[in-house]
Amino acid sequence: MTQVETNGTIAFSKIPDKVRIITDIKTPSSGAQGSFNEENIKYLRRFDEVKFVIAIMDDYQFAKSFIKKRLKDIKATINFSPVLGMIEPWALANLIIKDKLPVRLNAQIHRLAEFK
Repeated sequence: MTQVETNGTIAFSKIPDKVRIITDIKTPSSGAQGSFNEENIKYLRRFDEVKFVIAIMDDYQFAKSFIKKRLKDIKATINFSPVLGMIEPWALANLIIKDKLPVRLNAQIHRLAEFK
């Protein structure tokens, strides 16, 4: 399967149906919050993925709120990726579990090896 990774500023309606979409929704610490085109949400399918990069608690709270308000009915997989050196993966995992969020922790294994 072909896939496209995007920050969500392009219109997903222009992406062919058989192409898997992996989109990043920018959080406050990225400096690009609000760049995601929310019209794209209606084009997300069960085999697509949405990613939030979490560096600080403001990012977590933003992502949690965004999911509850705008992504509650989507079937796509939602990922939270911790910024290593900013938030520990285990701390983010505990928040996800505590808040019962429908997301998966997406830690970059090659980066975890750097923190031995």
